Amino acid sequence: MTDTDSAFQPEYTPPPNVNVPPPEPFCPPDAVPFLPSQDMPSADPYAPYQGMSGADPYAPSYAMPGADPYAPPQGMPSYAPGAAPYPPSYAMPDANPSAMPPAMPAYAPGADPYAAPYAAPPAMPGTMPSATPYDAAGAMPYAAPPAVPGTMPSATPYDTPYPLPYPELPRVEETPKKKRSKVPFIIAAAVVLVAALGVGGYFAFNAFQEAQRESNYSAAISLMDQGDYEAARSKFEELGDYQNSSKNREYCNQAIQYNEASTLFDEGQYTKALDLFLALGSFKDSAKKAGICEAWLAFEEAKALTEAGKFEEAADMVWDFAGVPDVYDSEEVFAWQDANDYGLADLLFKSGQMYKAYQAFSALGSYRDAAERAQNCLTPMPGTAELYRNEAFVSSASELTFDATATPYPTYIKIYSGEALVSSVFLQAGSSLTIPIPAGDFTFKRAFGEQWFGETELFGDDGTYTVMLLDGSNEVIHLDSNMIYTITLYVVAGGNVSNQETDRDGF
Repeated sequence: MTDTDSAFQPEYTPPPNVNVPPPEPFCPPDAVPFLPSQDMPSADPYAPYQGMSGADPYAPSYAMPGADPYAPPQGMPSYAPGAAPYPPSYAMPDANPSAMPPAMPAYAPGADPYAAPYAAPPAMPGTMPSATPYDAAGAMPYAAPPAVPGTMPSATPYDTPYPLPYPELPRVEETPKKKRSKVPFIIAAAVVLVAALGVGGYFAFNAFQEAQRESNYSAAISLMDQGDYEAARSKFEELGDYQNSSKNREYCNQAIQYNEASTLFDEGQYTKALDLFLALGSFKDSAKKAGICEAWLAFEEAKALTEAGKFEEAADMVWDFAGVPDVYDSEEVFAWQDANDYGLADLLFKSGQMYKAYQAFSALGSYRDAAERAQNCLTPMPGTAELYRNEAFVSSASELTFDATATPYPTYIKIYSGEALVSSVFLQAGSSLTIPIPAGDFTFKRAFGEQWFGETELFGDDGTYTVMLLDGSNEVIHLDSNMIYTITLYVVAGGNVSNQETDRDGF
C-alpha cells in the first residue's frame, strides 16, 4: 500500500474470473414496486436522514421491509436502458465499524472498470449509520438496497464480464437568460420596408414610364398629323415598339420620301422624282405622280426634237403624254404644240402641199404670222382655159363646149379615156369653153369650190368632187366624129346628164 495526499488507497487484487449467467433485466416485469419504509410512513427511502444536512442521496438505503431494491429512488433520473446498476453493499452486522474495508480501487477515470465498487461498512448497533465515504476520486459509489424476499437479487459487478460505466449524475446548470437584441428585428423590418418600397417604387416607376410613353406617343401622333414627319419620326424611334410606333415610323419615312419627291417634281427634276415615286409604290398617289413624271419626261424629249427641227418626230411623241391631262393640258405643252405645228405647216408649204399648209397655218390662228401664211397657201385661180392636153389625143374630129354661164363657182374638169388623162379644163364662174375632142369613149370628172390650191390639191377638202353620168347611170360617154357637143354645167329642163359625188383622192 502507498500513501496519497487525498485518501487511504488499499492495494487491489482483481477477483478471479467467474462464469456466471448473464444478468437479468434491470427491471423485470414481475418486480415488486418500491414501497416506502415501514418505519417511516410515506417517507422517501432515498431521502437523507434527519439531522444530517447535506447527506448523500446516493448513500445505501438500509433494509426497508417491502421496498423494491430495483426501483429507482424517487426524484432521481433513471439510468440509460441497458446500463448495469451499481452493486449493492450488503450489511455486515458483525463487522468492526472501525475496521478498514476491503481494498478497492478508486473509481476514477482510468481505473479498472472490472474492479468491485466500494461498499460502506456496516452500521453499529444502536448508532446512526454514517454517510457513505467517497472513493479516492471523490465519487460516491451507488449501493442498491437489500433484495426483497421473493425477488431476484441484482447482479454484482463480478457477475458479468462486461465493463460497467461509471455513472455521471445529470447536471442542471441554470444560466441567465440572455436579453434578445432588437437589432435583428430592426434590420428585418428595414429589409421588409425597403422591399415594399422597392416593389411599390417598381410599380410606380413602371406606371410613370407608361404614362410618359403614352404622352410621347400622343405628341408624336400630333406631329405626324401636322405634317412634321421629321420630328414625329424621331419620337417614334425613341418609343421603339410601343403601340404602333414601328408602323408610324415607317409611315413617317415614306411621307418624308414622298415630300422629297414632290419637291423635286415641283422643281421639274422629273427623273429623280420618278425614282422616288416608283420606290414608294402605292403610298398616297405615288403611282399617279410617277406616271405624270414619265409624261413630263416624254414631253421634254419631244420639245428637244422640235428645237432640233424634227417636227414630224416631235409630233409623233404627243401620244406618249396626250393621255395625261396634267401634262397635255398644261400651258407649257400648249406653247410647245403651237411652235411644233407652225414648223409642220412651214414644211408642208415648202413641199407644195398648199392645202395642208393652209389648214395648218389656219389652225394656228393668231400664233405668230400663221394667218398671213395661210393666205399665202392659196393659189391664184387660173382663167377659163384648157390647162392640160395629152399629145396622144390631139385629133379634132369633133368639138366639145362646156357651158358654165349660170354657175356661181369656178369649175375644174378632167377628161379621161380609160385610165389616161386626155385634157384638164378650168372655167371661171359665168364662163364657157370649147375644145377639140377626138371620137371615142370618155369619162368626165368635175370639181368646184371657192379656194384653189393648184391642180394637185384642187379646191381642197372644202371643194365638191363629182363624176358625170349620162342618162343617170353611164359614167362612159361615147362621142362620134364630126359632131358638136355641149355640156351644160348647171341644171336645165330635160337634161340627160347628172352628177355622182366622189372624194378628192378619187378625183
